[in-house]
Amino acid sequence: MVIGNQIGIGPAVRVFRHFTERQRVYKLKFESGERALVLIAGLPAPSVELVRLVLGGVFPWQTVWEFNPTRAGGYSDYVHKLKTMFSPTGESDDSLHYIRDALLRCQSIQEARTLLLERERLVNGEIADGFPRYEPRSVPSSDNWDLGIRSPHYGSSPERAKISVIPDRYRVRKDAKGRILRCVEAPTVTIRAVVRGVAIPAKQARKYPPGTIFLDGAAQGDPFVDAQKEIYNLDHREGCIQSLATCEQALILVRKNLDLRKRDWVVLANDADLDTVFALWVLLNHLRLNGDSEVRAKVVPLFRLEGIIDAHGLDLHDLAALPPDLLDSTFAMLKALRQREIVPDADGRWTEIELLDCIADRLRLVDELIYAPKDFDGLHEIDELARAEIANGSLAVACRSDAGMDEVERQLQRIHGERLGILIFENAPANYRVHQLDRMLPATLERAYERLNLLDPVVRGGFQNRWGGAAEIGGSPRNNGTGLVPTQIVEAVREAFRQPALADVVCEIPRAVFLGVAALLPALALIFAGNLLRNGGYIAAEPVLLPAVVLSVTVGILFWFKARGSPGLYGWRVPIGVGWLTVLPGALIGAVIGGVWAPTALGHRLSPENLYEFTAPVALLLPVAAELLFRGVILGSLALRLPIKRNGGPCSGSWPTLISSALYAAATLFLFLIFSSGQLQMSQGLLIAAGALTFGIASGIARERSESILASVLLHWVCAAALLSFGSFLF
Repeated sequence: MVIGNQIGIGPAVRVFRHFTERQRVYKLKFESGERALVLIAGLPAPSVELVRLVLGGVFPWQTVWEFNPTRAGGYSDYVHKLKTMFSPTGESDDSLHYIRDALLRCQSIQEARTLLLERERLVNGEIADGFPRYEPRSVPSSDNWDLGIRSPHYGSSPERAKISVIPDRYRVRKDAKGRILRCVEAPTVTIRAVVRGVAIPAKQARKYPPGTIFLDGAAQGDPFVDAQKEIYNLDHREGCIQSLATCEQALILVRKNLDLRKRDWVVLANDADLDTVFALWVLLNHLRLNGDSEVRAKVVPLFRLEGIIDAHGLDLHDLAALPPDLLDSTFAMLKALRQREIVPDADGRWTEIELLDCIADRLRLVDELIYAPKDFDGLHEIDELARAEIANGSLAVACRSDAGMDEVERQLQRIHGERLGILIFENAPANYRVHQLDRMLPATLERAYERLNLLDPVVRGGFQNRWGGAAEIGGSPRNNGTGLVPTQIVEAVREAFRQPALADVVCEIPRAVFLGVAALLPALALIFAGNLLRNGGYIAAEPVLLPAVVLSVTVGILFWFKARGSPGLYGWRVPIGVGWLTVLPGALIGAVIGGVWAPTALGHRLSPENLYEFTAPVALLLPVAAELLFRGVILGSLALRLPIKRNGGPCSGSWPTLISSALYAAATLFLFLIFSSGQLQMSQGLLIAAGALTFGIASGIARERSESILASVLLHWVCAAALLSFGSFLF
């Protein structure tokens, strides 16, 4: 029966390494005849393991149970929990003796594992009410078991009680580039780990992106400050008399008005020594250091003494110039922290705890020494879901919290300062409230609502179940919530407030041209093939139906492929209202000049002998293909990066409408040129181009106002029908 998770060569290798390193071990034989080993490892990877032996008690085969700092929740609880599990009275420091005696009462390995798991759940507070729960204050202060690790002296029970209520503000997570460490009160500062012992070359370090801070050996070369590029290397050489230790450099950097809230910063660290941890603590606690003189009064002596010791050695500690009482208390704090100074081996064999986990645990220890519970009154746990910079350097932040939106807003304003422009607060899953705090932004939330309604797949059309509200506060669709994730919401808000530059517009044109050419190419190939056959005398006339069908199928497939993921962006919705009909006069004018793909418009502008056969199906297919391509695929693709204007005036047009209309005019002129066998006069060409551009702009405005491609198709059909009905009177 499988009772453990690790089976095979892994436990065998670990037992062999345990023996070679001369760690503590004890062999057990249960009444069932089963045999096992108790392994107690010290630094750098403290742990207690129970390993099952097979083949007559010779070969280690299965890790039955293991307890280490990861399972304990950090080094600050590892020894305390382990001693509570096996020696609650604290009468002996012989850890192996107590663990062995506890296991010898069991009759089998299965029973031993059950006992160990129950005791682990007990100290973690996971057993139902009625059983005693683990309380840190109940653990004796003499925690010097022979486990290869020492615990700091926390003092009396009230002091331990204080530690237990200080919140954990440090989070180790993963992003697209790997694992990161952040503090809930400094979301703009991200800690990344560099492989221990590996330093980035000095030349390469100076070319890193702006907002990079190297700490204590992460970059080669001397310390440097590049304020223009916002790249900093905080470092010192051993015994150096010209620079401060890394933690003091970080403190001066923060105190010299380097506002870490103004941009995102990436801090690179390749070690977890105390100097580096202090520097990281400074950067992650920059708000409290700048705003609370009592905190500075506690940490400055600590950093000063650590800086002297780290840069010049212990024998020169008197250079800190601290009063005797303060020197003694500061030494005691440093001793407590240095006793917990555990870092991974350079060869990477400590796989249980990674560098960022070790750093986070030591940052929590610093918090325990510096802060009191009252320092965190009013601090709420805020889970930042997404963040992006919008106009004027303001931030749009999406988050959730157990606290109310007003409390979250006040806390984020303290963290981000005046940069907090828009708060997107998750009330419930898929349900958000939006508040614009910065009234100096170039637009209001109404523009953001338009953008979100285009992108949200839940919004199907009509005036119900949409993003909306007032100019400064609103929310997501009320019926079913939103179909967008927080990163998509923040990105949509950023795009809504962004004013595109001319370079952005120019960069979008080649992609739009490519889409148009790719969609038209199969139909154009058929038309050219028909021309060759007709000129060779093989056919008398070229039917337009086959190219029209091929064009419709090609465009339809392309439109479906694009619109299935973002139906609103490409107009696959029911039209909103009837306001889009105000563009009908302009569309008719463009159609009369020659701007629609209809048989009458084509036939009256070609040579007297029309060599092409236009039928009723063609009159239906060509408008659909034209609108799906230019007002659907192309306009929607452009709207992904360029804003549109749903509520503009009667003559307003957005960049997506203007670009797609220009491409529509070029395609229309090219088709007329083909149908006339090149016999198109310049005046006719100019009229056709002007008519197509006029109609394209009118159709694009109808598409934007209605949020539906159906409005553009109907408009094209109405204009084509008008030409078919009254063309004889007009020409």
